[in-house]
Parts: sequence; structure tokens; C-alpha cells
Amino acid sequence: MALQVDHEEMDTRDEEFLGLQAEAMDCHGQEICISEHQHMNPAGGFVFKTTQETQLHRFLCLGASCNGYQTGRRRELKLDDARFILQLVGDGYGKKVVDFLTDFSTNCRSFKQDPTLFTLALCCRSSDEVTKHAAFAAVQKVCRTPTHLFRYLDYCQKISLDLTSRKGWGRGLRKAVCDWYRRYGSSERNLKLLALHLTKYTKRYGWRHRQAIRLAHLKVEEGNSALKYLIIIARKGKRYADSTSLVDKLKKQEKNNETLLKAVAELLDGIESAKKTNDKKVIIDLILKHRLVRENIPSFFLNEKQVWLALSRHMPMTALIRNLGKMSNLDMFIQENQQSDEEESFEENLILGKLQNRELILMEKSASSDFSESNKPVQERSQ
Repeated sequence: MALQVDHEEMDTRDEEFLGLQAEAMDCHGQEICISEHQHMNPAGGFVFKTTQETQLHRFLCLGASCNGYQTGRRRELKLDDARFILQLVGDGYGKKVVDFLTDFSTNCRSFKQDPTLFTLALCCRSSDEVTKHAAFAAVQKVCRTPTHLFRYLDYCQKISLDLTSRKGWGRGLRKAVCDWYRRYGSSERNLKLLALHLTKYTKRYGWRHRQAIRLAHLKVEEGNSALKYLIIIARKGKRYADSTSLVDKLKKQEKNNETLLKAVAELLDGIESAKKTNDKKVIIDLILKHRLVRENIPSFFLNEKQVWLALSRHMPMTALIRNLGKMSNLDMFIQENQQSDEEESFEENLILGKLQNRELILMEKSASSDFSESNKPVQERSQ
């Protein structure tokens, strides 16, 4: 996607572009304007102009419209960093900006998702109806995890306070959040994924599922009792849902598909059992049976080599790479009865097999942009 921005073409062979032919002692760095295509930067020097498309590209990649990237502590994005995006939307390029950021996000072209989510929130808060409609429609594609959703809601609220001094929960945002939760109600795999998301991503950036669901006024159809059960748990907790006659009522409402509610209830019971058990063998069995993630495991089990081995069997590629240091500290890749340094342990073969599997890596990357594909187990995606 290319933004059609009006700018005058420069001839790089022109003497004016190459600079003034002056003696070394007469050079003053950027203090002298040597071309009509230059403008003064905030530091007082003259630099060549960049197109707004290039600025958008830089912002989505680096989080700044300039060509510099600062490492270390993450800098909070502000409205002043993206004034040029408002100008693009005002010039009629809002729909193309949304398509551009969606392509960046779904194809993993950005190092961090924060600039992409900030741009999406800015487009949702614009005054252009075409841009707003396209931006709200792209929420499900860009916000693939609860972390993305909560960061997006955080940016929406901050941008609304800067632009209108209001929190900005309008009809479009409520519908986008409701559709984001309703998309999980299509199959057993999606419902189990929502159950894992509710227990894994409990709070991010000051947001909880309870707040997002309440502000969005989410209502679930009567026929989808499993999704309704999960939403009630997100709002009031599992103890409340199980202490009342709600489950029995939902089973009666679900005429032909009671297995969905049963499968979701079993998964949540397994997660609750994992939080309460002190037996290492029990926690390993629960991990393998329900494909539990690290956040579902009590902290005192995270120093056990066998627990990490069970987690690594179904661990996604990104999480696997992130936890390699922890697994190495536990000597997970050293065999107990190892005869030589060249002999590899079962754990090491398992991890190396996943990291060196080109098809698995490509599928993990493509699955990040496809909701239905990302919910398939690793074995099914690699077949």
C-alpha cells in the first residue's frame, strides 16, 4: 500500500542535491540550507523532507516519526508523536492508513505492537466516518490477544481525554469489544482458548476483562450457553457461577450441544485444581491433559525441571524462546547419565526439534494473523 502524497521529485544527480562545492573550512554542517527540499528541524539544522508515508512507516516500526530508535525503558506514546497521522486522515488517506497498519500487524512487520495499536486507536477516534468504520472493523485482526485489546482500550481512553476530555466509550467501540468476545463462541477450541485467556491475561495496563465487558454492555445469545458461562465467570467469578443454579439452567438451554459447556467446565476445573495442588505428578498430568500455560501454574512449581518439560511440549514458539534462559538455569538440557558432551538429552532434542522446524516457525508466524488457525494444536498445524 502506498500513500499518494504530493511532493516534488528531486534529481539526485543535480549539483544542488549533492551540496555546495566549498572548501572544508567553509562547511558549517547542517546550519546552512543547501536545497529547497530541506527544512529546519527542531534542533535548528536543515534536513531533507520525508514523505508522510515514510513517517508512518517509521512510526509503526520504531514508535517515532524520526529515524532514531532508543533502547532501554519503553517510552510512552503521546498524541504529539503522531500529529502527522491526523493530517493524513484529514487529507482523506485514513482508510489507507488503517490498511497499512493492519498489514504491518498481521504480517509481523513491527518489532512492538504498541505503535500499531496507538495508530489504530487514533483512527478510531478520528472525525472521519470512513476511517472510523475501517478502524473498528480492523480491531479483531490487530488485537489478537487480551494484552493487545487492553492496550488498545488504554490508548483509546487516553487519546479521547486529549482530544475531547471524555473517555470515549461510544457505540462503535462497544460494538468492536462485543464482537471481539463473541468471536470465541464458534467452536469448542475457541471457547477453550477464551477460558485460557481469561485465566492467563487477568490484568494488563490497568484493565481487566470485567471492566471491558461491563463498559461494552456485552450480551450473549441464549443459544450459546458455554460462552455465556465464561462471560459470567469473567464478570463475577467462577465461585459465583458454580454456587448458583446457573450451570443447570445453561445446560437446559443448550439443547443439542451440551458437550461445549461440559468441555469448558472441565478445563476451568482443571485450572482451579492446578492452583490448589501441591503434588508435582498431579500438576504434570493437568498440564498435559488441559494444555495449561505457565501462568496457570503455582510459582513454587516453576523451579521443577519435569514441570517445564511438560509445559514445553505444547508451548508456542514465542513463549518457548522467551523461557529458554529459565530452562537452561534448571539444567533442563543436561542429561543426568550423560556420558559425553556431544550426547544430547531428550529435552534438548525436543526443544531443538521445534526451533529448527522451518514449517512450524512459518505456521506460528502466519497463525498470529489467523484467529481460527492460531487455535489449532501444534500437531494439527504441522501436518
